[in-house]
Amino acid sequence: MERKIYSLFFMVGVLLGIGNAFAGEQASIKLPIPFVRDTGYCLDGIPADLTELAMINLVDPNKTYELVWYDAQTGGLGSTTPPTVSTATAGVTTYYVSQRDVADIESESDRARINVEVYDFSLDFDYESKCGGFVQFTNIRTQTSGDEVIAYSWDFGNGKTSNMMDPSMVYAQPGEYQVVLTAISAKGCEVRLSKVVEVRYFPPLRIVGPDSVCVGDTAHLELIGAPENCSIVWDRGDRTPVINVRIFYEESMNFQATVTDEYGCSYVASITVVGVNCENVGTKNNGADEGCRVWTSALTIYVQGAKDVVDVYDFGGRLVERKRADDDTLIFNMPQKGAYVVKMGEYSVKVDL
Repeated sequence: MERKIYSLFFMVGVLLGIGNAFAGEQASIKLPIPFVRDTGYCLDGIPADLTELAMINLVDPNKTYELVWYDAQTGGLGSTTPPTVSTATAGVTTYYVSQRDVADIESESDRARINVEVYDFSLDFDYESKCGGFVQFTNIRTQTSGDEVIAYSWDFGNGKTSNMMDPSMVYAQPGEYQVVLTAISAKGCEVRLSKVVEVRYFPPLRIVGPDSVCVGDTAHLELIGAPENCSIVWDRGDRTPVINVRIFYEESMNFQATVTDEYGCSYVASITVVGVNCENVGTKNNGADEGCRVWTSALTIYVQGAKDVVDVYDFGGRLVERKRADDDTLIFNMPQKGAYVVKMGEYSVKVDL
């Protein structure tokens, strides 16, 4: 009987010892580190909740565990509220997180790191406005950190675009244009930069004047299209928009005007005037010529000073063209070379083209 009681006490003691040992072992279990993943965002992007980046590895699904956030690997006061991620500035921010169970069991050494990077992605471009509306664009800075640019897009503000890195554009009109450069990165970030671009443009110059002038007469030439604040130099030495040049020779004469704008862009306009030997038609009254003058150039007949209707006949007597003398100089363009008769009232003159 005594042996049985002793054995019973022995078994109880053994069982209590095993139970205490198991309890001690259970209390010393460390909670595992949360599974975490690093991430990155574009500047001014919308960040995810940090809780989504730290997935809890539960020791026992029947118990409740929570995440505790710190700003250092060790020490500090933790918080169950995850930090707010800012994407306003570029750089890498490290967050620390551990698990804690309902019994407040937590191990400092088991804090996990979450690195959140905000990619540095910025643009800048320059441009050079040249003569004739030509503008060269240069991408002078594209900064990326943790990412790379895979595409560019330019909007030149005139309805035209380009995907080149350093494009050029020829504008049809002067003025200010809103140019937008957009860059897209491999990780889907997109950044835009807009600048106002001043376009220099010189409208086409032209010289207004007669195609031909009688030898000894004066050609009145006027330069059209020159902008303000420019310099004008004719090849005859004159510096005004209008010149009067006397024709001395029965041959073609070329006149040229060079215009230089305020940006140093130079443009040239020219005109060719033919000096012809004109034939006087009509009578003189007290030395004054009351008739008119007729001359030709290529397939053109010029009549100056006519008082009424002027008819041009071919040599077979057929009327080719009739004009009323509304202008100082009438111009008749003939269909082909040959002999023609110009008739003005009682006067007429034969011309050969």
